[in-house]
Amino acid sequence: MQRCISQAPLSRDCAVFLDIDGTLLDIAATPDEVIVPPALVGVLRALTAAQNGALAIVSGRALTDIERIFGPGLAAAAEHGALLRDASGNILVQPDAGATLSGLLPVLRAATEARPGTVLEQKQFGLVLHWRGAPGWAAELTALARSLALNDKRLDLLPAHAALEIRLRGPARRARSRISCNCSRLRDVCRCLWVTM
Repeated sequence: MQRCISQAPLSRDCAVFLDIDGTLLDIAATPDEVIVPPALVGVLRALTAAQNGALAIVSGRALTDIERIFGPGLAAAAEHGALLRDASGNILVQPDAGATLSGLLPVLRAATEARPGTVLEQKQFGLVLHWRGAPGWAAELTALARSLALNDKRLDLLPAHAALEIRLRGPARRARSRISCNCSRLRDVCRCLWVTM
């Protein structure tokens, strides 16, 4: 991944929101195979301190993944904003996942087990079909996901790079307004800055 550092200094009244896959880390064959540069966590903690705590990781990943990669102590919006946690570890938003997704697990597990090179990732508010290791299965897995989501108004499909997530429709929409509210309280004058490195 080509690294690019902005020459414009960050104002201390900015909040910094950083994505993980394809931004902070190179995309890997599977979500568990990402490589974290040794200095990255220290750089993020220093940037957090420089911004008076106004830094958050924003990702489609599960909160447990974010913590596994970066450790505790960073604010996070996990699963596309469905779950919000502050830097102290307090959960700010956690909608009820319900039983909708668990009913899809047997079908999706069977589908990935029958298609070598594909992976099923289970999150609290979504199930992700990955085919980066076997792109020939993309059409079949997409068709399967569409057929499962078509008959259930509670589900959305969220395309990703060589993957497709089946997720609950409601949580992310409710969480977006909460993120906006928390951001405005974080700073009297808050600019949301998307940083790509």
